[in-house]
Amino acid sequence: MNSLKRIIILLSLIVLSSCGEDPEPLDELVVELNASNENPNYNTAFTLTWSSNASQCYASGPLWSGEKELSGSEEFTIKRGGNYTFILECRRNNEFKNQAVAISVNKTLQDHFIFDATEESLLTYPLADDSLNYSITSFQRGDFNNDVFGDLFIALEARNINGGFEETLFFQVNGGAETGAYLVDNVVASGEQCQGSRVLLRSDINSDGFDDIFVATSDQDDTSVGQTACLFMGSAAGFSADNSAIQNDTDFDFFSTEIKFAQLADRNSDGLPDIYILTNDAEYWIIRSEEPALEKVEIENSILSDYTITSGIIFDFENTGSESHVFTGYDSTNSPAYIVVPVSGVATEWENLAVYLDVPLTKHIQILDFDSDATLDVLVLGDENINLPSTTGASSLLRVYEYVDTNFLDSYVELDLLTERGINLSTEIYIQDFDLDADGGDFIIPVNTALGVTDNFFLGLKQANSDDDGIVTYSFDSYTDKLIGIPNFDFENKPNILSDFNFDLDLDIVVISESLDVNGDSVLEILLKENLSN
Repeated sequence: MNSLKRIIILLSLIVLSSCGEDPEPLDELVVELNASNENPNYNTAFTLTWSSNASQCYASGPLWSGEKELSGSEEFTIKRGGNYTFILECRRNNEFKNQAVAISVNKTLQDHFIFDATEESLLTYPLADDSLNYSITSFQRGDFNNDVFGDLFIALEARNINGGFEETLFFQVNGGAETGAYLVDNVVASGEQCQGSRVLLRSDINSDGFDDIFVATSDQDDTSVGQTACLFMGSAAGFSADNSAIQNDTDFDFFSTEIKFAQLADRNSDGLPDIYILTNDAEYWIIRSEEPALEKVEIENSILSDYTITSGIIFDFENTGSESHVFTGYDSTNSPAYIVVPVSGVATEWENLAVYLDVPLTKHIQILDFDSDATLDVLVLGDENINLPSTTGASSLLRVYEYVDTNFLDSYVELDLLTERGINLSTEIYIQDFDLDADGGDFIIPVNTALGVTDNFFLGLKQANSDDDGIVTYSFDSYTDKLIGIPNFDFENKPNILSDFNFDLDLDIVVISESLDVNGDSVLEILLKENLSN
């Protein structure tokens, strides 16, 4: 009984102690986040300042994260234009509150090209004959050593003072931590040298995880090199010329077959690029697989011998719902034409080809989405003369054909090429959204030569224009690097290659230069000029 009394008394005391005044309510949870400048210019510092009466705070966003003190400040410098959001979320017990600050960084065109004042020499190659003129004829971008950084495979032609062909050199240039360059041996297993250089196609032909390169002459070679093609097979140790890497039970001869044109195409619809080779009387395929092999498809089409093929793509040119080969070229009277050949399954229907004559003299044709309507448009680059591979003739035309339901060739936008400056553009076009408006249509093209000036590349900046009815059309603003006002860039008309070597999302530049070493001997130098904009 005494025990029961004690329990009752204890419970009573507990009840009485809980009947006091209610605790004082907490202040409202406060989170403050401010920026010293919400619209900073490129590479200009700004400061975030914050405070809170919470117990914990956490930052989130593309440029900051993790737990933060309840109050503090932090300085930021952003080198990429665009919009950024900084979020601070704080908690107290079961209460949560966040605050965000939007930062818009202004990055001009000039800010995308801030090159180091001094170039880095990646390779010095001694020249046996200093009377020869070396020039870049083609190249391929890729990650050839599988280190997630950009690399290059470069083909150079040497010609004498009369323009005659002398030799071809191939180089691999590695970016990233292993930045450097080396000469690629171009002697194949037969003992013959690979001398083609106009066509470079990249595909992992044998599916071993390393990209391979198919190299060939092409129909538009302006001086005789001789018909030649070869395979450079990739590996961890680099490239090696090896035409025996694929099975060849056809009549295709790597060193005597007259190649009209070659490009990547997916013949067997497996999503992987195979290699398509066109001659006057046949189509050849190198089908990508662990055991790659050449296949031949005979064709009968006399029109091919009438035209020099300059470029080509595969897409639905005639809006039929199926793809076609579209070849650009010119005939013996220097008249341009587009030859459109339907594709049905794996076969090309040469019997149903169509020839379009009211077209520009085209040295390069490329697909892009110009008007942001999810349909494919076509960019066309043309020259003033038929000597298309030449690095001396001015580029006279840069045009985008917009895909419409009517005649494909009826709707186009033309860019101002500043032809009075006499620029000759490369066929290597790099598409990048420079103004960060997500239109997908800005592009940059290296300059081969520019008469009397020192331009190094041409830039087309796409602009959206809306009329009073809300109808949007597109146009291009045209620039050269000199018009943009880019400093520290003094290669003076030397052909160059644009590529992101350090994977920082800006374009570095590789230049091939002939010079004299410390002993006065002629050397070929591969130079890297790093872009510091990002």
